[in-house]
Amino acid sequence: GKRYGNETIRVSPDGQVSIKLPAPLAHLANAPHGRYVLAGRVVFAHRGTEWADRVAANRAVAYRIHHDTGRDRWYVTASWQIPPTPTLPLLVALAHGVIGVD
Repeated sequence: GKRYGNETIRVSPDGQVSIKLPAPLAHLANAPHGRYVLAGRVVFAHRGTEWADRVAANRAVAYRIHHDTGRDRWYVTASWQIPPTPTLPLLVALAHGVIGVD
């Protein structure tokens, strides 16, 4: 229920990253409400469509920002839980017959 899926680290649908600064650092904010907007934008190549759907619906997303010192690059990783797929009992699945292909 948080805007863009997270209160502390937000990634907008267009890839803008902002971080909610703690109170002692609020004077460093470059955006309203004590937020710091990073200069670069992010793109999620893997499961980007699923991420965009979650962000648009304000569903929970966890973000991790890390620095690869070998490549001197910053990365943002997004993760979320996928609800388990409901399964059918075997007898229900077999109730109307089964076709097997070999």
